[in-house]
Amino acid sequence: MQRVRDRRHETSPAGSVSEKHPQIHMTTPRPPLSRRVAALLGAMTVSAAFLACQTVLATTLYWDTNGATPGIGGAGTWADGAGNWSTGTAGTTATTWTNANRDTASFQGTVGTGLVSISGGVSAAQVSFGAGGYTLSSLDLTLGRASGTGSVQLLNYTAGTGTNVVSSNIVLDDLGTTASGTGSSAQYIFYNTTAGELRLDGNITLDFSSGTASGNKAVTLRASSASVVVTINGGILLGANGGPAGNLSLLIGDSTNSVASIGTYYLNGDNSAAARATNVYGGIVVVGHDNALGAGNVSLGNSGTPANSAIKVRTGGAVTIANNISVGGVGSSSVQLVVGGNTAHESVFTGAITAGTGSPSLR
Repeated sequence: MQRVRDRRHETSPAGSVSEKHPQIHMTTPRPPLSRRVAALLGAMTVSAAFLACQTVLATTLYWDTNGATPGIGGAGTWADGAGNWSTGTAGTTATTWTNANRDTASFQGTVGTGLVSISGGVSAAQVSFGAGGYTLSSLDLTLGRASGTGSVQLLNYTAGTGTNVVSSNIVLDDLGTTASGTGSSAQYIFYNTTAGELRLDGNITLDFSSGTASGNKAVTLRASSASVVVTINGGILLGANGGPAGNLSLLIGDSTNSVASIGTYYLNGDNSAAARATNVYGGIVVVGHDNALGAGNVSLGNSGTPANSAIKVRTGGAVTIANNISVGGVGSSSVQLVVGGNTAHESVFTGAITAGTGSPSLR
C-alpha cells in the first residue's frame, strides 16, 4: 500500500466515337391491355422495393426555436417528430427532428438561457456545440450512427466560450459496430476544442439495440489545448447489450499523440465497467471517485509521447485507488509523468505503481 500526501496545489477532429446506322422501322402488334398493366405494376413493384432498400443519409440540422425567422439557437424542447430545427445556419428553413434518421444535431447561434429539454428521448448520430451556454436535460440522449464502422466523434464542442452541459443520461447505440454489424472495434469520442468546459453530468451507457456488442470498445475523452476542460460527473456503464466489461476501455487524450499532453479531465463517477484498461495519453486527470479510473490497469503515456510534455494523474479528494498503475513506457526521458494529489488531502493507492522508461515522478 502506498500513501501519497500532497499539500501543494499545482495549476498546471479519350474521345468518343459515334456511328450512324440506318433506321429500321418494324410494326408489331400491341400486347393486350392486361399484359401492359401487369408489366407496369411489375415495374412499380421493383421500384418500390428499390426505394425501400435505400439508406437515408444523415445530415446536419441546426437547433432553431424561432421557426422560419432568421437566426438559430435559443431554449426549447427537443422531441422526435417535433420542430425547433432548421436545415441551415441562416435559420430560415424550418424542419422537424426524426430519430430514425440519426442526423447530427448542431447547437449554435444565440443561446439565451440555452436550456434544451429532451422529451420522450431522442436519437442522433452526433451532437455538436458551436456556441457555449447550452444545457441538454431531462430524458435520454441516444448517440450513434445508423451505419458505419470504426471510431467516431459522438459529441464535440467546437466553438464558443463558457460551459456546455449534458445532464441527460447518454446511451451509446452505434448500429454499425455490433455483432450483427460489419465491424466491431470502435472508439466513441467526446472532444472539446474550445477554451470552455464540456461537462457531462449523466451516465454514459453502452447498450446496442441491434445486438450484443462484439470487439473492443472505448470511451475516449480528448482536448485540443492546455486550457480545455472535460468533466465527467456520471459513470460509464454497460447495458444488457453493451458487451463484456473486459472489452471496454477508457482512453484519455489521443493515442497518436497529435494532441497529447494537453487538457484537464475531471473524472468524478464510477467507471468500473471499463475493466479492460485505462490509458492516459496526455493532459492532467483529476480523480474524484475510487473507481474513476475503471477496473483495469492504468498506463500513463506511450512510446510516441512527445518530448518535454507532462502527463499527470492527481486525486481531487481523499480517494482510494486500487488500480495497478504503470508510470512510463515513453520514448523520451524529458517527459514528466506524475501520480499524486491535486489538493491538500491524503489519498491511498493500494495497487502497484510501476516505473517504466522516461522520468516518472511520484508526488
